[in-house]
Amino acid sequence: MIAWAMDSKKKKFREFSKTALVELRRGGVLENLRRDYLSLIAEHDLDNTAHIRKISDWVFYPFFCAMIPRFLPGREAKIIDWGGWYGQVTRILMEMGYSDVSNYLLDAPPHYDEFAQKFSLATIHGKEPNRLELDDASLDLFISSGVLEHVAEDGVGDEDLIVTEIIRVLKPGGWFFIWNLPAMLGSSEILAYVARKWRHERRFWLKEALSLLQRHGLTIELAAKHKFLPGSLTNIIAKRMDVVSMTGWDERLSRLFPLSIFARDYCILARKPGPIP
Repeated sequence: MIAWAMDSKKKKFREFSKTALVELRRGGVLENLRRDYLSLIAEHDLDNTAHIRKISDWVFYPFFCAMIPRFLPGREAKIIDWGGWYGQVTRILMEMGYSDVSNYLLDAPPHYDEFAQKFSLATIHGKEPNRLELDDASLDLFISSGVLEHVAEDGVGDEDLIVTEIIRVLKPGGWFFIWNLPAMLGSSEILAYVARKWRHERRFWLKEALSLLQRHGLTIELAAKHKFLPGSLTNIIAKRMDVVSMTGWDERLSRLFPLSIFARDYCILARKPGPIP
């Protein structure tokens, strides 16, 4: 029964992935928006922006955003892009027509105000790592794009406390969408370990990640690994191959056993009990 349930959640991800790839082939990967971001990044020579500089990383922002209408079609939905750095996910969702999206930042990155002004980013500034400055039951969707794994890095943040907070601020039936959550045996993490380069301090086994959500009452609607090829390799391939096609092939590889063992990240969609808003 458990194996069947997990297979159905992986199947749902395949369906969502197929929809997202169709959207990207039809509408592109918002390269004009990326160029606008790159212009500001270059102007200030900003660090920690490889996820925008590299098209092979950037593509996953429109890729996952394209999945959201599958479960949250109403463009008036209230959405938080948690720890969204320079607000690229917030802006992409705005480009898609979502009218109530905010970037939630505990610490704003350098020159953030210029990005917020240029891209009209609504921003909420948090005060405490384990407390969200948001009203109870106020959100339809809470997004973690490469953020949850960093919660406890400073020794103050607590994963259980912040998940409790996320549940508090979600409406009944509201969604918690996680992507780019690093897997324990991800190919990039292994290569970084061998080369003695930076890697994530916090990595997850799937059961561990699901347990964190389920023990606080969230229902898992979708769970799967994604991204098999190491980031250093995808960056090279993306210079020689259409990035959407490359992403599609990479997603297929991430589902093939035994390659799936070394897929880099998890995508998880969880829901707070209650009627879907």
